Amino acid sequence: MTGDNDPTQSLPDKGLTTQPTATAILERLQDFEARISQSVHLLGSTLEGQIAALRDEMNTRFAGVHDEMNTRFAAVDTRFLEIRENMNTHFRLVENKIEILHEDTLNVRADQRELSKRLGEIESKAS
Repeated sequence: MTGDNDPTQSLPDKGLTTQPTATAILERLQDFEARISQSVHLLGSTLEGQIAALRDEMNTRFAGVHDEMNTRFAAVDTRFLEIRENMNTHFRLVENKIEILHEDTLNVRADQRELSKRLGEIESKAS
């Protein structure tokens, strides 16, 4: 094997060093990391502000919906009470009418019974 093909052979030293290149790469990486960190922090702050604004808007909307629901439920409760009172009044009227019909029916049937007895007596006298 010749010396030119030996992978373990040292490269000729032409005065080149890797130290400044490695330092420059590390500095660039640190600068990039600082910019990314600043961007992430700025993005986080922006998102926190947007989330807080959305939360406030939602709370305002929910409060409005809650107030509207309370108003509507109060109106429904009032209407139910009115309907209940109205029904009670009309049921009492119907009850009174039924009682009157019942009394009238009893009186008519009593009169019919009396007439039937009288007719029976008249028929028995005639025969």
